Amino acid sequence: MSFLAVVGHWLTPDFELQEELLEFIEIDGVHSGENLSAIVRSVLETFGIKHKFLTITGDNAGNNLTLCDYLHADLSKDFDDEDSPFRMKPLMRFRGRDSFIGCLAHVLNLICKDILVSLKAGSVRDAHVILDDMPSQKGQSAEKTLSTKSAIVKIRLLALWISHSPQRKQAWKDISPLKQINYDIDTRWNSTYNMISDALRLRKEVTQFIREHPDIRDMQPTDSDWSTLGQIQKVLKPFWDHTNSVSKRCPSIIESLPIYWSLDDVLDDIKKNEGDFQGITKEVQNAVEAGIRKMDKFTKKMDANIIYYVAAVLDPRVKTSFIRA
Repeated sequence: MSFLAVVGHWLTPDFELQEELLEFIEIDGVHSGENLSAIVRSVLETFGIKHKFLTITGDNAGNNLTLCDYLHADLSKDFDDEDSPFRMKPLMRFRGRDSFIGCLAHVLNLICKDILVSLKAGSVRDAHVILDDMPSQKGQSAEKTLSTKSAIVKIRLLALWISHSPQRKQAWKDISPLKQINYDIDTRWNSTYNMISDALRLRKEVTQFIREHPDIRDMQPTDSDWSTLGQIQKVLKPFWDHTNSVSKRCPSIIESLPIYWSLDDVLDDIKKNEGDFQGITKEVQNAVEAGIRKMDKFTKKMDANIIYYVAAVLDPRVKTSFIRA
């Protein structure tokens, strides 16, 4: 069953930030922007807040943008877009796509997934295919197959191989009673980050486990692989930190600007091999280029969206800092 949730955010007359779940409803029919628009309009009418409606924040799926198109066209029947002394209807604050705020956590996800794709991180489905083929591979053939795989793929294969048998799980538990490597989920880049971090933390245990299981010796990461995993972890950590921050605190729009700027600086340092990222290999640098391209796409949208800067002017904390200065 598919649902649409609508959460409202606003300021009280005393400038206190508020949020409330306004709707949680099953979507009847296709997930088109037109259908979603009808639900949002119904919410606005139910609460009598069409005239206060300013912006929509959502993930970056295409139907959210067409939602903005349909909703803006619908509201234009009751409101005027332009403020003039001759307007006959109330002024509309919502500007369609120009008022859409892309979900920051989703933007970070898209950037990191592009980096991981460039690193040939593969997928869980790919790993299952490799594992299924392994019994039919002999000696040099299996070794050749795995030698061409990335360090991330090798760790994922190991985690899945262990999970496929109670005996293997017990064998791992004998070596590492309290810690395991959780294999990742394709749709969540941060689970890949966790898997890499687990493997780096358990490098000795991984090496010992593979030594005791000769059938999977080709899954053993080389020294170069371990070095690459360490660099990938270092590159992804700022995105991990900001994702956690965004997910736990739900920052206001104005707080997202410094996060974008901070990550832009991080990506620039990686590209130039500067600051904390001196010594990053060309392989990882080239992969980060894909993340930079995705980042540029969203920063351009951000720069063109006046809502970010309107939020700065409206934010009472910013106003207070101006007064104090």
